[in-house]
Amino acid sequence: PADSIHDYNTGVPVPGNTGGLAKLGHTFAGWNTAADGSGTNYTAPASFTMGAADVTLYAKWTVNGYTVTYEVNGATSGSAPSVSNHDYNTDVTVPGNSGGLVKTGYTFAGWNTAADGGGTAYTTGDAFMIGAADVTLYAQWTINSYTVTYDGNGAESGSVPAVSSHMYDTAVTVPGNPGGLTKTGHTFAGWNTAVDGSGTNYAEAGSFTIGTADVTLYARWSANRYEISFESNGGSPVDDVTVHYGSAAVKPTDPTKTGYAFAGWYTDRDALSQAFDFAAPFGAADATLYAKWISANALLSDLSVDQGTLRPAFSPSEPMYAVDAAKSAKSLKLFLSKGDSKQTITVTGATYASVTDDVYAYNVSSLIVGPNPITIMVTAENQERHTYQVTVNVSADEAMGQPVALDPSVRTLAFPGGLKVNLPEGLPMSPGATLTVRDSNAAPSGEVKLAKAGQVIDFQFEGVTVDRPVEITLGYGDKSHSSKLAIFYYNAATGKWEYQPSRVTDHGIVASVGHFSTYGVLADTTAPDRVTVAAGEKTTSSITLHLAAGDDSGVAKYSIYRDGKLVAETAESSYVDTGLSASRTYTYTAKAVDRLGNISNDSESVSVTTNSDGIGGGSGAVGGSNGTIATTGKVTSTDGTLTLPAGRSGEVSLGDEVKIVIPAGASREELKLTIERVSDIRQLIERSDRLLSPVFEISKNFASSLSKDVTLTFAFDPTMVKDGQKPSVFSYDELNLEWVDIGGEVTGNTIAASVKNFTKFAVFVVDPKTDPSPDEKPTIRFGDIAGHWAEPNIRAAVAAGIVNGYADGTFKPDAEVTRAEFAVLLMNALEPKGTGAELTFADTAEIGAWAATAVSQAAEAGIATGYSDGRFRPAANITRAELAVMIARAYGADIETESSVTTGFADDEYIPEWAKGAVSAVRQSGIVQGRSGDRFAPDATATRAEAVTMIMNLLRKMN
Repeated sequence: PADSIHDYNTGVPVPGNTGGLAKLGHTFAGWNTAADGSGTNYTAPASFTMGAADVTLYAKWTVNGYTVTYEVNGATSGSAPSVSNHDYNTDVTVPGNSGGLVKTGYTFAGWNTAADGGGTAYTTGDAFMIGAADVTLYAQWTINSYTVTYDGNGAESGSVPAVSSHMYDTAVTVPGNPGGLTKTGHTFAGWNTAVDGSGTNYAEAGSFTIGTADVTLYARWSANRYEISFESNGGSPVDDVTVHYGSAAVKPTDPTKTGYAFAGWYTDRDALSQAFDFAAPFGAADATLYAKWISANALLSDLSVDQGTLRPAFSPSEPMYAVDAAKSAKSLKLFLSKGDSKQTITVTGATYASVTDDVYAYNVSSLIVGPNPITIMVTAENQERHTYQVTVNVSADEAMGQPVALDPSVRTLAFPGGLKVNLPEGLPMSPGATLTVRDSNAAPSGEVKLAKAGQVIDFQFEGVTVDRPVEITLGYGDKSHSSKLAIFYYNAATGKWEYQPSRVTDHGIVASVGHFSTYGVLADTTAPDRVTVAAGEKTTSSITLHLAAGDDSGVAKYSIYRDGKLVAETAESSYVDTGLSASRTYTYTAKAVDRLGNISNDSESVSVTTNSDGIGGGSGAVGGSNGTIATTGKVTSTDGTLTLPAGRSGEVSLGDEVKIVIPAGASREELKLTIERVSDIRQLIERSDRLLSPVFEISKNFASSLSKDVTLTFAFDPTMVKDGQKPSVFSYDELNLEWVDIGGEVTGNTIAASVKNFTKFAVFVVDPKTDPSPDEKPTIRFGDIAGHWAEPNIRAAVAAGIVNGYADGTFKPDAEVTRAEFAVLLMNALEPKGTGAELTFADTAEIGAWAATAVSQAAEAGIATGYSDGRFRPAANITRAELAVMIARAYGADIETESSVTTGFADDEYIPEWAKGAVSAVRQSGIVQGRSGDRFAPDATATRAEAVTMIMNLLRKMN
């Protein structure tokens, strides 16, 4: 403003910035009496009073502030530094990338006053003086470069393309195979982002946009395909196949060639010595394979004899022949010719004599009356076999009544009328031993109800010790009543005909006998006498009945009815009816069933009233007064012996070592128990360090199982049980001669287990992980199975715990097997659960405790049944027909029952109708095979080797 003059002590108005004063970087802020602003400030429209001196007012200026702003300039993440304020003409320090700015494919490179980088660039820590304007700094970015690397991925020669660099988000062109990469058995097929080819494929000249990482491309290889052609060398044609390099070739269906067996494919045409391995990786070239053939001809070209006529006429495929010879014939010659020069021939029943012009002669000597079997085994080059059976039948028309010389090698003697004698293997006989059989005129007479119904024969052995059962077959006539027929023997001492356990077949009645006198087929079609029923001991809850009935073939069982309802069937002559109510009257009747199934009329009824509560009954004076038996409390003994009335509970102990607790109702008859400590255990225990208690033998007065479990409690030494081990009760299997773990519940130093039968017992220490039993048998060694045809199956069965050998180190593979023994073997193999159904066979008492559970299990499963007389006959040797039926039932085979069923065996006509369906089923399944001559031999007793083999075949089929 212009200077102005003012009188003293007059007011002076202060103007504003009327003249538009300006100062760079500052703002006008009024006036001050001092140049440095330290005087008095005046702003318009202020005023002051003029003093006695001139006044100079100086323009007052304030410095301006300016902002610095940061722009991310395309960043994809992170944050820019905060906006900052700065006074004009002051220094600004530039920050770095404090907010972690990121831009995909780029690297942060500082700041610039221009977004495109055309201004002033600043790096972290740089400074500039701010002017009179706001400043914006833009983040600067440098584009990244990435490499593309090529990997040959198993290439064996050539070179990969060079590594190349490419800016982010630029296109990359993929090369082909400029370096000539090669890999055996493969063709180059481009590149892939994954070594296993699971990534992205790129062919030559393909392209992709490179991202934010280096890239490796792997050579991709496709396996070459090669062709295998087959030269069948005269066999049926085989189509070519293709295979990828390194893969296994698929084996084609074997070709066929008449008369030959295919022996594989070979790579060498002439020698045929280099077998081709279809499982091996295929190479990098086509191949031709050549078929190898070996002869499969196991047939003879001719067979003849020097006397008699071969029946039927020889045909190479016919296996069974017979030659009839006069009784005077002692020898003959057999001639045979091979059907192929590479065959081998084995003949049994004849000895080699000579060969002339490829005709082989054999001598058949020492002919005996009856059948003389000759077996010819022809083995082809491929080991295929064909068996011929020639039976020289020396007439036996005059053999009845005349001594027949016995030959240990001939086990079956046939006589007229269906009479047959099967001598067991190993039957002791002296040189010159004979058997004489005669028709007997003996017949039942008097008041007996038996009648002659077939052959009655006198047997007389000379020079023979009958130390084992001999199987005899007697012929019979009328088949319409065959179920009422059986073999009886005449007891000269009593003058009576005694029943002999036997079975009816279509070709005769078969029995195993241990002594010889007069045996005959008799009929019993008459029912037993009426049963006499008498009441015996009674309690508040039980009544004892005594039963009696007469019958010439013997009573097999009694059927007992209470108040008109069948309540029990028993083979015993007494029965305890339990679970009754006190002070109640019950009415009983009974019927008798004899061994041939005849059933008596009802007995007269007997009414019996149970005792009232607190009143004893019967006689025997055990624990009661006035000659009565106490009905409450249990009978107790501590000396190891106990006599327990039927149905009562009891307890017997032997010191503190073992105790047996028997619940009420466990036995329907008087029970006598004995506990004995076994002193000599050397044959029972292989490792005494595993024994925690003495060995005890517990026995009772009958063989059948108890009706309820009894509890055995043993004391043992717990200090012998180590960490990880446990005590367990074992029972001794008398059949397999081994200890069986039955477990037990441990309480302190005692262990308790439940059983229904008795044998030897002991407590052993076991390791649950490694000790299945206290016996250790790591190696199976028997002195009599080496080279035996069943050796592999015997070893497998023993290893599986199905069967054991004998204590003398033998297995006895050719020994016979009883029905009870086979039931045990079969159940050992099948391992059914539970203890089975209660046995009701007429001879249940004859079934040993060692076999009772197995027979019960087999009966419950429908595998084992009894005979028509209600008996099981546990000690009878099992026949091959019976064995086949049990095997078929165990397998669950579909057993045909039609009469038209044929088995295909050479002796099919001799296989009983009841067994044919089963034999056919198990043969078709491969479980059962025939004996020599393709005969099944249904009535022959099975050997241990045959039984084990059939069981192992069964398990293989079931698995």
